Amino acid sequence: MFHVAVNIHDVLPHLPEPGVLRARGRAMAMLDAIFTEDFRLHFHEEGPRGGHAMASMDNGSGDLYRVVFDTPGVFLYAFDHESPVSPWRTSPRAHWPGLLDGAELLADLIAPDPAAVYAEHIAQEYFERPTRPEEVAWAFTGEPPTPQRVAALNPERAWRDVVGDARDIGYSISWSAANETA
Repeated sequence: MFHVAVNIHDVLPHLPEPGVLRARGRAMAMLDAIFTEDFRLHFHEEGPRGGHAMASMDNGSGDLYRVVFDTPGVFLYAFDHESPVSPWRTSPRAHWPGLLDGAELLADLIAPDPAAVYAEHIAQEYFERPTRPEEVAWAFTGEPPTPQRVAALNPERAWRDVVGDARDIGYSISWSAANETA
C-alpha cells in the first residue's frame, strides 16, 4: 500500500474502525501461530478484563509496531529501521516531523484485502510457504481455526499446540473442536 516513507498523518485516513483493526491483529497472530512455533512476527494479547488488548509485529530486524486498544481509544506506534525518516539513518540523530517513523509497516493492518497481503507477503516471504489468500481469509472473518485449516497451512504443526495458542490470542475454541484430530 505504501511504497514511500509515511507518517501518521498519511496513515490515519486509511485506518479501519478499532474493532476491525483489533480483529485483523488477532487474525495475523493466529496465522503466525499456525505457520510456526518458533519465530512469530505478529502477536495479540487480550487484557484480563477483555476491555483492552495489544496487537504487535516485530520482525527481529528493527521493524515493529504496537497497537494498543483500550476503552478511551487506540494508540499506535511503528518503527521502520530503514525508513528515510528514521533517526538512526542520519548523524546527528534527530526525529522527523510527524514522529511516527515507519507507519508504512501498518499496511498489513489497513490493507483493503488483508488476506491477500498476509498470503502474498507474510506467509510466502517470512514463512516461505506458498499460500493463497482464500486459504487464510477465514482468520480475517473471525472464524476459528480447525484441524483441517491448520493441516492445510502447515502439516507439521500440531493441532493441540494451535488450540493453546488460539486461546491465548483470544479465539474461542469449543471443547469438541479442541479435541478433534486432523
